[in-house]
Amino acid sequence: MPEENKTLYNLEEVGPVTIIHFTVDMLANLPLDRLYHDVEAHGSNRLVLDFSTVTMINSHSLVAFVSLRRKVLNQGGKIALYGLEPNLVELFERSRLRNFFPIFEHRDEALATVTG
Repeated sequence: MPEENKTLYNLEEVGPVTIIHFTVDMLANLPLDRLYHDVEAHGSNRLVLDFSTVTMINSHSLVAFVSLRRKVLNQGGKIALYGLEPNLVELFERSRLRNFFPIFEHRDEALATVTG
């Protein structure tokens, strides 16, 4: 994985699921092409995004998440989010993205959703 992406996220395989652990507090201009390439290299179309370190997301990154979701669903996969601070849950609600992303407090809940 390129060095610049190591500072943004780490990937973890849990059975058929790839968990994307963001490692920064602010997600701005997320490099979607690189992220999706890294996920494809793991061979998973079931994703869980861990936002436990994130406190801020810009609009460009929200667009990247929508594109990532579309690609995952087009491959018959599933996606879920967990660990969002209340202000980020509110952001997803205000932007009406809450309807497209299942959001959970805990990792196990998100894993159960994408494996079931």
